[in-house]
Amino acid sequence: MAQVLKENVRNDILNSAMEEFLYKGVKEASMRDIAKGANVTVGNLYRYFHSKEEIAYTIIHRPLLLISQEIERITDEKVSFNKEVVSIDLKEKNIKEMLTEIADVITNIYKDYPKEMLIFMHDDESNERFKNWLTMVVSVLMKENAKVKFSSSDIRDTYAYAISTSIFHGIKECFIDDFDKTRELISEYLLSILGLLKLED
Repeated sequence: MAQVLKENVRNDILNSAMEEFLYKGVKEASMRDIAKGANVTVGNLYRYFHSKEEIAYTIIHRPLLLISQEIERITDEKVSFNKEVVSIDLKEKNIKEMLTEIADVITNIYKDYPKEMLIFMHDDESNERFKNWLTMVVSVLMKENAKVKFSSSDIRDTYAYAISTSIFHGIKECFIDDFDKTRELISEYLLSILGLLKLED
């Protein structure tokens, strides 16, 4: 019975933290306010989580894991959150179909985990790590498939970071309450990025 109680307390903490993070952001939220919202003492809160960052990670971990698994499936395990991407040979894949499928995945996970996804998209530390990962993917993709050649890898990486930042913020703006419209917006947005990527047809 005690274990059930502990799980309930943990869930209360996570639910309180979600509301705090959505309202204030991870950076501005306080452990004291999270504890208050969960009806626990600050000391008891620290028995469950050591920091706000640990709570935030716990909240966003599940949807990000699902996105990673789906991206691995769509790209035949060439792209993953969990490993360095050194080569992406997409010559046998239709990249437009892949991007549409990725848009479906992001939309479906957003539909199932709306608060978690919004917290992820607005958490500076988490989304900076994601943008750096996306920059690596975009840079490798352009290196192998771009119509134009960049004069140096530094210039290509800078261009890749600019595009990755644009992709991230663009997708964030596509998250609305109408999930069918969200899917359409993300799909059209990702397809529009193809011109910026300068990829071979």
